[in-house]
Amino acid sequence: MGKLGRNIRRAGGIGQVLRKLKLMVDYFRHPKTSLAKKLMVGFGFLYLFLPADFIPDLVPLFGYLDDATLAMVIWHLFSKELEDFEKQNGKPKDSD
Repeated sequence: MGKLGRNIRRAGGIGQVLRKLKLMVDYFRHPKTSLAKKLMVGFGFLYLFLPADFIPDLVPLFGYLDDATLAMVIWHLFSKELEDFEKQNGKPKDSD
């Protein structure tokens, strides 16, 4: 978990990672977010939380690699848009 730990620290710690996830959820729920973008983000969340993966999570070290890669790709694709969304709508809301 060394690389994951480094990535979490680089992102500002687990608090920042959770804040970014909340921001993505708020973005996903926002009525002005297009259906295509909701589908992309929704697919990403589904893939992360469903047990069926390209690489099963039970495989040591590599099991979460596909999940982490997908999360980073989605974050990279939407990072600018999420920054703008956060500026317009404020910080992520606490979970309902």
